Amino acid sequence: MLDSQDIELLQTLIVAPLNKRIDRLEERFDQIDERFAQQDKRWEKILDDRFAQQDKRWEKILDDRFAQQDKRWEKILDERIYRSECMLLEEMDRLETRLTKRLDKMQVNLDALNQVYRIDLMESGNYRLLEERVTSLEKRVSAIDSMGH
Repeated sequence: MLDSQDIELLQTLIVAPLNKRIDRLEERFDQIDERFAQQDKRWEKILDDRFAQQDKRWEKILDDRFAQQDKRWEKILDERIYRSECMLLEEMDRLETRLTKRLDKMQVNLDALNQVYRIDLMESGNYRLLEERVTSLEKRVSAIDSMGH
């Protein structure tokens, strides 16, 4: 069996170096942990920078595409508005032509009606004159008849 000196010797020969090695290993693991932490920070910074750059690129790409789409929509709307304006102007021109023809017909009818009115006025005037002369003649004939009888 082992006595206490043997155990102390064994501890000095085996356990103490083992403890030192374990301490050095723990230091190395701490250093490795520190390096991993530094590596994590570097990767986090690299990824953040790359994502920020990618965001800027995507933002520019999307802004360009939206601007192009806006121009396309503006062009489409301008064309449609122009066609609508042309249609409206054509329809207004047709309406003006139809109304002008109707007004011309109404003017012709009004002119004819004015002629009929003037003719009627002249005939009425002629009938009055004729009636006045007939009345005048009747008076003269009656005056002559009353003298003669």
